[in-house]
Amino acid sequence: MSQNTLKEDIGLLRYLSGLGRQIVSIWRAKVFFQKEDPFIENNTVKKRLDNLSEHGLITPIETGKGSMWKANTPYLKSANNIYELANEAYPMACLSYSTALEILNITDQRFNTIHLSEPRDSISNIPREPEIIRSNVVPPDTQLNDWQINDAPARTNIQRAWDHYTISAHKTKNEWIFGTIIQEVQGVNVRTTALERTLVDGLKTPNYCGGLNEVFKAWVRTLNDIRIDHIVEYTERYDSSILYQRVGYVCQTLGLDHKRFAHWKATHTPRGGSRLLNPYKEYKKRHDKNWNISINHPVAILENKDADYS
Repeated sequence: MSQNTLKEDIGLLRYLSGLGRQIVSIWRAKVFFQKEDPFIENNTVKKRLDNLSEHGLITPIETGKGSMWKANTPYLKSANNIYELANEAYPMACLSYSTALEILNITDQRFNTIHLSEPRDSISNIPREPEIIRSNVVPPDTQLNDWQINDAPARTNIQRAWDHYTISAHKTKNEWIFGTIIQEVQGVNVRTTALERTLVDGLKTPNYCGGLNEVFKAWVRTLNDIRIDHIVEYTERYDSSILYQRVGYVCQTLGLDHKRFAHWKATHTPRGGSRLLNPYKEYKKRHDKNWNISINHPVAILENKDADYS
């Protein structure tokens, strides 16, 4: 390719630099190059990225299977941003569970597994999806209009990544695509579950969040920031009896109230059985009569509102 073409291709790196991004993906490069050629083909995008790679300006990411690179230009930071890499590789997903706790700064733990939640049923055309879905899947630093003539970006399967991280993408029902935000982490915008969605997810699947103690601490640490209407909305979107019980019990213990709780108690707290606060521990006789749930896990963190980082 000519030197003039190289100069044009370097414009992509300047663009990424302005966003603080260091990961180069085919799908994001195509969105950029479409500004000069709306009908540019993927194979042309790939050739232009190969040109940058041949000049040492980007380096292929081995686990990216020829579809992801890292920029080497001096005006981009050199540190590895695992959150950016994961979200770029799974562009229709959101960072979730313990990874969301890290991004939202409500845990002092750092985990080697990077969790994402992505649609179980594939999405090919973002603008045609219901508003609740499309507003929660548009990739960071792109606009809905960018996807009017493009198919939704495909995932790049990555399990092992930098610094021995494992990337774990969890398939979720498309009707459970809700409650996400764009959050800056290490100078880059990524999509993650919002605070209240993260807290509810922690009670739903605590083993992905470092255990129930870590989930309880997150609730306590964010007590003054919790929007109870969002907690209620997200719980009702899941519509799981045991989740109503866990969320209701935790809110009750922390002194959080909502008008919907009376309805939950009347319709979603079946008597009998072995409804467990901690799904991974055995049934205990200690029982909360309001929520008909076995308190089979220590709850001092909630009762004392003690979530010290030490």
